[in-house]
Amino acid sequence: MNKEDFLQGEIEQILKDIDFISRYDNMSNRYNKRDESFNCQNDSVLQIAKKIGHPINYSKSKEFYLEEDLSGFKLKFGFTIRFNSFDFGLSVIHEGRDIKSSAPWGFLVQLMTEGEKKVSKAMFKGYDDIESILQEAFSIYDDFKKGILANHA
Repeated sequence: MNKEDFLQGEIEQILKDIDFISRYDNMSNRYNKRDESFNCQNDSVLQIAKKIGHPINYSKSKEFYLEEDLSGFKLKFGFTIRFNSFDFGLSVIHEGRDIKSSAPWGFLVQLMTEGEKKVSKAMFKGYDDIESILQEAFSIYDDFKKGILANHA
């Protein structure tokens, strides 16, 4: 498998333009502790996402996600929560432009840095952390969407 199987050049450039690696790394460094005794409820995560303006869905495969169509692009921002940590992912598809980028955020960082950098998953101790992490993650995703529009509208 090649890098381009997961991340095409123009998508990588948008991620660079929004300072994706630094922002994700900073968020993960700030939220680097978890409380194993905290029991996160899926309904509460859905309510938090709605409260911050990003209503999301929840699948039977235990994934939270948001799917959008934007200027011919099919975008999916998703995450799972396991062991009180977030595993974010991004998928971008545009059939007409032969774009099919899809990977967890940590893997995107490794692809973009040729394996030189690894970013830990953001962890949480309670719902306040969850809300802050989701606000930052959605901010990154929103800036990515703006980059898509700026380059392909």
